[in-house]
Amino acid sequence: MNANCDKCGRSFAVVPQEKTHRKGIIETYFACPFCRRHYSASVTNHRVRKLIDELKTLRLAGPPTSAKALELRERKATRLKTEIDAKMAELKRRYCGDE
Repeated sequence: MNANCDKCGRSFAVVPQEKTHRKGIIETYFACPFCRRHYSASVTNHRVRKLIDELKTLRLAGPPTSAKALELRERKATRLKTEIDAKMAELKRRYCGDE
């Protein structure tokens, strides 16, 4: 996948990299190879990765047996996505600044 750098305007291939900050905080990012502009894609901790795994398991589960089961599954998936997004945004603010 290619991206255009916001800083220098050049096009480059996105090469995802990981950086460990501390105590299990992992940042996935890519950088412009020309001007080194840093683009943070995600920042996770153990709790966020556990929630992501739970959401994956929920999505890979067999089809629900009733409309009520489908509704409950969708509600749980929405709750998990909201919690994941909020925690990742908080971690990104804390460890990556205002990117």
